[in-house]
Amino acid sequence: IKLKRFIYIYLLIFREFIIYTMIFTGLALLIYLQVGWPGLAYIFWTKVVGFASICGLYHFSKQKQLIFFHNLGLSIPHLLVITASSDIVLFLISIFIVDHLV
Repeated sequence: IKLKRFIYIYLLIFREFIIYTMIFTGLALLIYLQVGWPGLAYIFWTKVVGFASICGLYHFSKQKQLIFFHNLGLSIPHLLVITASSDIVLFLISIFIVDHLV
């Protein structure tokens, strides 16, 4: 039952998060396509600024969503870990797909 609950909560978080993270993932992919792995510093800072922007957006303008997840039993640090790891995995999958298509 805990796994089912975790998957449900994860999908709720992912649905809220995917639109914003895809913008910064797309920008990082453009940098990757232009420069490659030598541009890793630019990619890293693009993802960090993007993630911080998303966190700021939720903290300042979407407080009700944060309260919703808190009521589901997730603390803000736990929510950040889930979203950051999802962002990293999504970006690595995108890199893998781009490498095999280009």
